[in-house]
Amino acid sequence: MRKLLALGITILMLLSIGYLTACNPNDEGTSDFMQGTYITDDGMGQIKLYGDDEYSFNIIFISRSISGRYTVTGSKLSLYDDSYELVFSIENDKIVFVAAFFDGKEEDWIMQPGKEFSFQELTEVDAEDMVDYSGFHFESARSSHGAPIVLNYNNSEAIFECCVNNGLFYLQNVTDVNNIEVAPGGGFWWIPSEDTFNSNNRVFVDVVLKLDNRIIGYAVIELYSSDPTRLNFLARTIKSSLFPIIDGEYQKITAIQVNSIINKIKEEK
Repeated sequence: MRKLLALGITILMLLSIGYLTACNPNDEGTSDFMQGTYITDDGMGQIKLYGDDEYSFNIIFISRSISGRYTVTGSKLSLYDDSYELVFSIENDKIVFVAAFFDGKEEDWIMQPGKEFSFQELTEVDAEDMVDYSGFHFESARSSHGAPIVLNYNNSEAIFECCVNNGLFYLQNVTDVNNIEVAPGGGFWWIPSEDTFNSNNRVFVDVVLKLDNRIIGYAVIELYSSDPTRLNFLARTIKSSLFPIIDGEYQKITAIQVNSIINKIKEEK
């Protein structure tokens, strides 16, 4: 009986060591493995590997981003947080999903084994002329909107999709909206809400530029007050960029990907 108990403990210890090896950083990783962004062909999922072995994982049907640390051991990539471990195999410039574990138990609902994520190296160019806010201001005392914020692009078939996290857009006599579409050369006004006056939350307008339903650029605009009363607001562009055509083809940019870029810009500003 004692021998069986000792054997059982030994097996458990070996299993534990194997699990910890898969779930914790080590020095056996592949040194030339590329950090960056990996996406699925259908644009439904994205994995971003960055920094000191950090990652973020997004898939369309999970509302939140999963993040934590990753390890690379030979051709095996493991993404993990306190409860999850997602295991992938590394194949050239792709990573292929193998299995998911929750508290050490395999789960089969996240995605099918064999799902491929391809490496995508994005190229951006600054687009300083995309946003013209030079005439915009909001003055509470006079309810003055000033000139609109104008969005520019050299193709009339494109469209700017805009959303604001605080306050309301004012466009063509329509107010009380947080999401609008603007044609190139068109513009919008913005007015604060009661919450804008009563909080110190920063106000951002996220802008995504699309052409033929492809994402080809973005901008992050901040609406800010230079006085402590927050009664008057001005605008400034934090960043505006285009994704240029590479080798005759548009770069493949997903909504998850551009939202991740925009959110990172706002967090770092």
